[in-house]
Amino acid sequence: MRSVVNSLRVRGACLLAVLLASGMVLVACSSGGKRSTTPSPTKSVTTSPPPPSVSVGKGAPAQGQAGCTVAACRFVVVTTENFPGSVTCQITQAYPNTNGFLTWTQGGNETKQSPNYYGFPGKGITVECDAVSGSTTW
Repeated sequence: MRSVVNSLRVRGACLLAVLLASGMVLVACSSGGKRSTTPSPTKSVTTSPPPPSVSVGKGAPAQGQAGCTVAACRFVVVTTENFPGSVTCQITQAYPNTNGFLTWTQGGNETKQSPNYYGFPGKGITVECDAVSGSTTW
């Protein structure tokens, strides 16, 4: 397990902080800032990873694709962040309906152009990846 170690002196107290790869931070202090051969009291703090998120945006032009005759027609781009692994994504809300959209898989921290395109300016579209949603207005 890899860890990052920082030690510093603050107002006479010796402080040692260790950030473990698991996200756990260990902090140890000794009285008077002097090194001790006896263990100092320690405090453990576990930091939570940031929550998964999904962002939706516009990709390459799709005008000329089946059913897409306006310049506003573009492929849907999705960015996933902080998922532990690959996710399955789908468009769950769109005007006038969600018929015909394909599901796709992408990495848990990836920006990917989906196989789907959309072209209704001013209308919303929502993408869900493993129960986390993101939306935008086209």
